[in-house]
Amino acid sequence: MPKFLQKHLPVTACRGCDAIDSDNGGTIITAPMAKPVLPGSMVSPSVLAFIMENKYNQALPLYRQEASFVNYGIDLSRQNMASWIVQGAEKWLSPLYDRMHTHLKQSPVIHADESPLKVLDEKDKSQSYMWLYATAETSEHPIYLYEYQPSRAKKHPKQFLEGFTGFLQTDYSDVGIRLTSHICRLQSKVNTTICI
Repeated sequence: MPKFLQKHLPVTACRGCDAIDSDNGGTIITAPMAKPVLPGSMVSPSVLAFIMENKYNQALPLYRQEASFVNYGIDLSRQNMASWIVQGAEKWLSPLYDRMHTHLKQSPVIHADESPLKVLDEKDKSQSYMWLYATAETSEHPIYLYEYQPSRAKKHPKQFLEGFTGFLQTDYSDVGIRLTSHICRLQSKVNTTICI
């Protein structure tokens, strides 16, 4: 459980200066407050990391985290936690994701796969997809990136891998996924790779 801290800012004053310059209200100086991880929010970096880690690594839904916080006497609504996760991801994780995406496309081999995903908010779509892109197992710096897409259309990996010139290994059934002249696909249930 993260620690919830109460911050106290030091305030200083010069008694000698107050006697000299009493017309301007004295010389009381307060230390500047540290900038919050999310402007206008009370969440600390450790609490935000704790909530995100519980949700995504421990598969602990926000309603259960909300109940857990209540057990500690802390009133945090799941709406606040959801908002913090979205804002935190946009502000702090998007630049990291973009940097990893750039490095992924410089890899000589990328593995790609898509998995069906049910999304509650999409009323007209029965199925969406989560795409996974990963560097080869032998890569010095392994990278795994997920990308949500509303369909399995070939335009999605094409856009995601724009500028990639290496080999793509996938079990994708549509041979028309031509990104470069070096694109390969792994044939389903066959141990050979076909280069297109």
